[in-house]
Order: sequence, then structure tokens, then C-alpha cells
Amino acid sequence: MVWASGHKLQGDKYIIEQVLGQGGFGITYKARHTFLNNLVVIKTPNESLQNDPEYPKYVKRFIEEGQRLERLSETQHPNIVRVRDLFHEGGTYCLVMDFVQGESLFNLVQRRGALSTDEAVKYIRQIGEALKVVHQAGLVHRDAHPGNIMVQQDGKAVLIDFGIAGEAVPATVSSKFFANVAFAPYEQMRGGREPRVDVYSLAASLYYAVTGQRPATSLDRKLYSAPLVTPQQYVLSISNDLNQAILKGMELEPQDRPQTMQEWLEMLAPKQVITIWSSGHQLRDGKYIIHRILAQGGFGITYLARNDRGEQVVIKTLNEIVQSRPDFAKLQEDFVREALRLAKCNHPQIVRVDDVFQAGQLWCMAMEYIQGRHLADIVVNSGVLPEAEALGYIRQVGEALTVVHKQGLLHRDVKPANIIVRSNKPEAVLIDFGLAREFTPNLTQLHTANLSHCFAPIEQYSTVAQRGAYTDVYALAATLYFLLTKRLPPPAPLRANGTELVEPPQRINPSISDRVNRAILKGMELEAKDRPQSVQEWLELLKEPVRHNTVKNSQSKSKKATKSSQAQQSASVNRVSSSSQQPKKIIPWYWLTGVLLTYSVLGYFTAPVAKAVAWVWAWVGSGAAVVAIFAAWFVDANVVWILCWVFIPIGLIYLPLAFASKNLLKSFNKSHTFLILTGTSCLGLGLGWLMYRILVVQYNQFLLAFL
Repeated sequence: MVWASGHKLQGDKYIIEQVLGQGGFGITYKARHTFLNNLVVIKTPNESLQNDPEYPKYVKRFIEEGQRLERLSETQHPNIVRVRDLFHEGGTYCLVMDFVQGESLFNLVQRRGALSTDEAVKYIRQIGEALKVVHQAGLVHRDAHPGNIMVQQDGKAVLIDFGIAGEAVPATVSSKFFANVAFAPYEQMRGGREPRVDVYSLAASLYYAVTGQRPATSLDRKLYSAPLVTPQQYVLSISNDLNQAILKGMELEPQDRPQTMQEWLEMLAPKQVITIWSSGHQLRDGKYIIHRILAQGGFGITYLARNDRGEQVVIKTLNEIVQSRPDFAKLQEDFVREALRLAKCNHPQIVRVDDVFQAGQLWCMAMEYIQGRHLADIVVNSGVLPEAEALGYIRQVGEALTVVHKQGLLHRDVKPANIIVRSNKPEAVLIDFGLAREFTPNLTQLHTANLSHCFAPIEQYSTVAQRGAYTDVYALAATLYFLLTKRLPPPAPLRANGTELVEPPQRINPSISDRVNRAILKGMELEAKDRPQSVQEWLELLKEPVRHNTVKNSQSKSKKATKSSQAQQSASVNRVSSSSQQPKKIIPWYWLTGVLLTYSVLGYFTAPVAKAVAWVWAWVGSGAAVVAIFAAWFVDANVVWILCWVFIPIGLIYLPLAFASKNLLKSFNKSHTFLILTGTSCLGLGLGWLMYRILVVQYNQFLLAFL
């Protein structure tokens, strides 16, 4: 029996005002909640089904799905009609929902004709987002046609009528089919309840909204090969992208459609406008002014800019390649989340994040601008670093990574080009967290496979793999390998298949100590389980062993350890060595020649001053040698360029001494270096004095005798 106007339910709680509609499964009424004095919709199973042998199943499912929809309403999604009540009245179950003021999309198109593509897509996207929530709850609407999409005056679209909504994987399949045939896929007639059923219905609804025409039914297309007229044939202004998205969503075979609502909605997303800022562009109401592009990587682009205090800053955002990707929205979410995490990593060896803000469609990071050179540039242009200097930088970066790991992040791109040495002090700073990702120890995770060859471990080449602090340990060890050898380590995949092997760094640079050689190889173990599991654990391997009080015992043990280490290393690399074999001494003859010539010139021009000067020449040479050794050991020898410009005479004398001592210290200790430089400089002074005596004094005496 259909209830007439004025019929009361639940006592006087609800009063029926009119019948809104009657379909194959249910009847909907417009009613008034007398206590709250607002309108509601009451839905009941169709009484015509009461004689159906499967009617009890329909009622049971009606109750269960009413309960699910009530829980779904707790999310208060703005585009899903909310369920208010579920009760039993006179043998009939009733579902009470909000009354949505507005007009159905079907009636809207009937009244106005085909809608503009922007308006139609706006309504469909809203319903698509609602259906994503429905699917996440384990339900499929199965009737998302234009008649069940209500459009309100404020432009909000609301999905109504969950009367035939069902579980995504039902226990039984009903033999009855209740749906709007023009908007239902043919597999739904066989009981299909996959999310792609709603994908078809929503794509067909969009077809109707932008063309004003009902599409050919899936049944006619399947049984009689009826053609599906493309939307563009009705409306020429429809874009190719939108036309393709509609047709893809309405593919006849379910496996040919997007398998999730999110996948289909991404096809409707407008193409991103690629944003690249030019010089003078202002961000955040003039707080930042772009100067120029600094660099561009696999994910990000960095700009040099000035803030409103006149300070140089770096602005980083996603580059144009990422902006054009279909998963741009997700990548931008990752960018923001990780920018906020990085901002919490407060450490002097981590680039400082000062601000996270949005400029148009792009999120940005404002970071400190670091004056200096990256380690890759230093090594390429100046050669390998002394072991002590390289270890100083590596320890600083290692401590920074420990802070990063405590925040639940991996850097995933540690390499010499991402470590900058400040120009005003020997301090390394870790930059470029573009590949940083969250990680959970001992958990296999999905990550992008972007990486830097030669510095990335084998697990980083796999999209799905376990990652941990040991991932950054490999990269840090590979970085130290490069700093001390000026050679790129072989890529991990080539090592894994046996194409290339890691040559021990000590074999390339004999001045590398045994402990550092072992630490590098341990940190670069191919299998993650064989590496130190934390950066701190690996840094311990780089520490010098504790010295004993008795020098004799210490030297004895050191010799034994050295011999044992050399024997093990020789076996591993098939190199013949013995305890008597010494590393080859590298003597910088070109710089020593420079010292000799410089002091020869000095001796020549100072010889006429006084004979007593000859007695202090040795003191001048040895004193300069001491200064050169001190500067080369404790100060960057490049300061000679400053000396050359400020104090030209001193600088020209100091230049060959400084570079000669810097190179000698790679193969000799300080005392031997001192003796070599002192002897060379004194020899040069003596040669200059001798040349003066021969060329000037003797020549003058010869002229006087001749005349």
C-alpha cells in the first residue's frame, strides 16, 4: 500500500506529504519531521515485491545497507545525502534521509539543454568524490544516473537514492535487476557489484550532461553491436581529453575501464598549467622576488631569490615535469608533508627551511642560501681530499643524517653534489631533500625509483623494497670513496650481476688508512643486512683506535694489525704484498722546482745588500718552510691567491712553498716535509748568491782588468 498525504509514522514524528517516486525496488516519500519542522525523505521497499520469493532477502539487505549508510553519513560528506533514521512501521522498514532542495541533473538538462563542459564536469567530479567514500566503505551505489544527482542552487551536487546500493562482493547474487538501463553497464544485469559499475554510470551521466542525449544502452551495444556516438559528434566544442575520458569510462568490457573512481577522475582533471618563474616575479605578496634559476633535478626546481629583508634565499618547488604528471596532486601532498618534516630537522649541517607557502597552484619551500662549493666540484677541480679533511665533512653529514632518520625520513640522495662546504668555514651542509621519503624500519614500502647512480644502494633500484638508515649509509660511504679517490663507485646493479667490482679505495690512493678503507667497503656492502644498520654505527668504524700508554706496545700492535690487514686485503684483491712493501712516495717535482727557482731569484737580488745576509738565508728558508707546512696542514692552501693580491712579494714566495708542502704531506710526514722544503729553499738561496757572484762581481772584475 502506498501511503497517502497526511499519513503519520512513528506516532506523530513523521507526516507524509507526497510521493516523490516509485522504482523497481523502492518508494520514496517527501515527509515532514514534526518535532524539528524540517523536510525529510522516507524510503521503503516496494510493496509489489512482497510476493516475490526473494523479498525477505531484499528486506534483509535493505536493513543492512541502511545501517551501513547511516555509518557512512557519520563522515558528513557534503555530496552524500545523510541518513537520519531507520525504523519499522506496520510491517514495513523505512529509511529516513535528508530532503535535498534542488533539481535533479536529469531535469536540469531537460529544462536547459546540454550544459557547458565546465559546469557538467564540476557536478560529476563532486559526485565522483562522494562515490570514492562509498567505495571505501565497501559499497557500490549501482544507480548513479542523472536522476539521482541533485543540484542545489549554490552549485553543490548531492548523490541520493541508495536504494539498490550493495556490497562490493556480495554473498549471493540477486536474479532481479533494478537500475536505469540507459546508464548501467551490462554486467550489472548479471549482478555485478564492482566499483567500475559506478564508473560506467557516472561517465554515462556526464555524457548526458554535456550532450543532452541519452547514450546507447550497454545491452544494445553488447547484443546488437549498436554504436556509441561520441560526445564530440553532438558537441564539437568538447575537448579531446574530455571526449576520451567519457568514452574510456563507458568502455563496454569492465576490464577496459578505469578500475577505480580515482583513476577515472584523474582523467577529468584539467591539465596543469606549467609554471616556471622568471626574474623579477614576486611571491607571497612581494615577500620573495625571484632572481634566477639555480638548478633543476628529477623532482624539484630551485630559484635564487631575495626576501623582504634583502637577504638571499632559495625557493624550491616541483618542476615542470612533475607538474604535468597525472599524479601531480599526490606528489604535491608529499612535497608539503616532507617540507614540514624537514623544517623540524634543526641541525647546523642541514639546510634550514624558513618558510613553507603556496604560490598559485604550487607549494614552495624557502630555504637558506649557502655560500660555498659542493664537494663534487671541489674534488673534480682540486683533486682528492686529505683523509682528515674528508672525514671531517663525512662526520658532519653523518650527524645530520642521524637527525633526519629520527624524524622518520630517509634522504635517499646523499652524494658529493648534495653536500656544500661553506665558503667562510670548513663546514659541510646537506642539501636537496627532493627524494626524501618517510620510512618504517623493517617494512617493505612503495617508493619511486628516482636515484643517483653510483651512490644509490641496490634496494633503491626496486620500487617495492625494504629501506632503512642503511640505505643512506651506503650513499655516505660511496661519497667518502669518491672524496678520497676521485673515482665514481660502480653502480649497484653492475656489482650485483658481477659486471663490475668495487676496487678497494686504498689500492687507488695508498695514503688512505686501513681503518677508513675497511669502513668504506663495509658501508658499501651490496646486501643491506651486511652493512651497519645506522649511520652512527658506521661512523664508529671511522674512529681512530684508542692509543695505549706504552708507545712500544702500541706500535707493536699497530704493526701486527697493519700486516694482518694488508694480508687480508691482498687476498681479496689478488694483490701480492708483503710487510716490507712500502707505498710509493709521490714527490711534486714541479712545485719543488718552483721553490728552487723562487729562492734562487730571491738570493740573486738580495746578495748585493750585505754579506751578512748570507748568514740569515738559511733562517729565511727554514722559517718559510715551517709557515708553508703549518698553512697546508691547518689552512686551505688556496689562501695563497689572497696573499698574492694583497702582499705580492710575500705571496709569490709563499705560493710554491704552500702547494709543494700540501702535496708532500700526502706521502711524507711533517718532519720529512720540513727537511725537504728547508733544503730546497736553502739550496735555491745559495744558487742565487752564486749566480750573482759569477755574473755580476766576477764580470765587473773582468771588465776592470780588461780596461
